[in-house]
Formats: sequence, structure tokens, C-alpha cells
Amino acid sequence: MNKVKSQTILIISAAALIVAFILIIGVIVPKVNQLKQKNMAIAAKQQELDLGKKKVEALRAAELAIKTAKNDLDKLGVSIPYKEKSEEALAQLAAIATDSKTIIKTVSIGSSETGQLNVSITIEGNYNDTLKFISDVEKNIRPTQIRDYSMSWVEDQQSLNSTFNLIFPYVYEQPQGSSQLTPTTAATATSSVVPGQTGTAGIQGGL
Repeated sequence: MNKVKSQTILIISAAALIVAFILIIGVIVPKVNQLKQKNMAIAAKQQELDLGKKKVEALRAAELAIKTAKNDLDKLGVSIPYKEKSEEALAQLAAIATDSKTIIKTVSIGSSETGQLNVSITIEGNYNDTLKFISDVEKNIRPTQIRDYSMSWVEDQQSLNSTFNLIFPYVYEQPQGSSQLTPTTAATATSSVVPGQTGTAGIQGGL
């Protein structure tokens, strides 16, 4: 009787193992494989998403770079014009004189070299105001070079008379059909300023 029971238990155990094996092979393993495939698919989608984000970031960076480059070109076009634009140079000097509280005595446009507009200006002001004029000229939006200068003290007015020879650059375009660059010549004009006036309001004459 006990032997029969033992055999029955063994048979049942063996059957249970067979069923468990069949379940593992037929159900659990496929499910595990499906989960692995799904995880791989999710990982691939995540990679695609990350790659897409990187592409979007790259496009945004490129768009920003293009905008920055365009702004730089616009600024370059403003700061260094494609023509002499002597009126612009004189207007900038007048604004600088007004801001520095100096008085423009005379200003003249000399002969131009290739890509360079030469301007001579004489101002009157105290020492600090003259220094500010120089500083503002050097920081002008249109790059301006002080070629040379001279200063003299006016005793009766207790002020400095300063003359500056300035260079305003511009982009020189070679004439069509010309094999080499040739200097351009600007008309010479001399302007005088009514004593005691500053800036634009003080400029008169043939500008």
C-alpha cells in the first residue's frame, strides 16, 4: 500500500515537472523573449528619440548661429559702410562732441585713400572733456583711427584747442573692368562752427 502511494506521488511529481517544463518552454520562454524584444524596441525608440532631440538642438544651434551671423553682418554693414559716407562721419563726430561737451571749431574732409576717409577736426574744451572726446572717438561704432593730433593751451579761454587727423574706413569696391585698385578722391570741404556752439548745431558751411 505504501509502495503504491510512493509510486503515485512520484508519478504526480514527474507529471508536474513535465507540465512545468512544458509551461516554461511553451509559455514562459516565449513571454520572456517577447519582453526582451519589447525592451529592445523601447531602447531603439529611446535612441531614436535622443537622436531626434540632438538633431533638434543642432537645428536650433544652427538657426541661432545663422541669426548671429546675420546680425554680425548687419552690424558690420552699419559700422563699416560700402561708401565713404562723409556725412555719416561728420554726424558721428558732432554727436561725440555734444556728448563730450567739447566745441567743434573747424572740420574738413581731405582727399581719400583707398578704403579710408580722412577727416581733420579741431575742437575746444577743457582737459577732461577733450579726453572724453578722444575716448568716444576710439569707441565709435564706425571704427575710427586717430592718425595724429596736436594740442595747444588757450590762456585767455582757459581751454585746450586740439586738432585731430582721423581715418574713417569704408569698404572699397573695385570698379568693373579695372585690373587694380585705384585711390578714390573725395571733394574737399571745410566747415566752420560758430564759437560757443557744440555738436551738429555748430557746423556750418559747405558740407
